[in-house]
Amino acid sequence: MIAQLKDKDRSKPNAVAVTATTGIAAIRIGGITIHSFASVGYVSLLDGALFNKLSEIGSSLRNSRLPFGGLQLLVTGDFFQLPPVARGDASPTFTLEAAH
Repeated sequence: MIAQLKDKDRSKPNAVAVTATTGIAAIRIGGITIHSFASVGYVSLLDGALFNKLSEIGSSLRNSRLPFGGLQLLVTGDFFQLPPVARGDASPTFTLEAAH
């Protein structure tokens, strides 16, 4: 799937970002963690709050009311394997519990 998406428009080599929620998953797909891609730290696993924030940033940067600024996402994986990491007293939400 990644190769097909990258081949779709070779004139835009950065049009497809390959990211994963953990370092091991990122290595296996030849990508980087979503946290590294978005420059938001090193805690792995993606909680719903961060997913929503990334959507808001995308919408803001692209001046759009659409989730993620209208960017298309292909999101796969076992999102219920482990709970997201929470800091302090916060109770984490799973990615699929996000608003977007």
